[in-house]
Amino acid sequence: KHVPFLSFRKVQQTRADHIIPLDPADPNNRFVADARSGNLPNYAFYSPDLDNDGHDPVWPPSTGLAKASKWLQDFLTNRFPPSLRKDTLVIVTFDESYGREQTNRIYTVLLGDMVKPAVEQNPADLDVPYTHYDVLRTIEENFGLEPLAEGDRRARPISGIWR
Repeated sequence: KHVPFLSFRKVQQTRADHIIPLDPADPNNRFVADARSGNLPNYAFYSPDLDNDGHDPVWPPSTGLAKASKWLQDFLTNRFPPSLRKDTLVIVTFDESYGREQTNRIYTVLLGDMVKPAVEQNPADLDVPYTHYDVLRTIEENFGLEPLAEGDRRARPISGIWR
C-alpha cells in the first residue's frame, strides 16, 4: 500500500525481484544480510507493514503510535543499527498527522554521518515549513535527478542540517 514504486508497470515487470520483505521474525533476511555485508543499493525505500505503520488502531491514536514507535526502535536498533549505516542517510517520515489537525505536522527525522547532531528545525521557526515534496527534492538533488512533477519541481531541498 505504501510502496510508491509499485505504481509503475515497468517496476512491476522488471524490478519486482528488488522488492524484498523485512520479516521481523527473520534476523537473516536479505535486507539485514545486505546491510551487514555493505551491499545495500545506493537508494532503498522501506515501508513498515500495515500493522506497524502508525494507523491502526485509529482510536485511541496513541495505540497506533505506540506500535509504530516500537517497530521503529526495533528497526533502527536491531535491523539497521548505526554500525551498519556508515555513509548512509536514513530518512524516517510518516505520511500524515492525526485527524484534522490543521497544521498537518509530520514527524520526519534524518539520521546519518552527514547530518549535524541534534539539529532540530521547528516548523514554527521556518518561513515556509518543509513538506514531503521537499524530502523528495532532497533525494533527487542527492542523485542528480530531475524533478518528477510540479510538486517537487517547486520544492526546495532541505538545508541547514548537513555537515
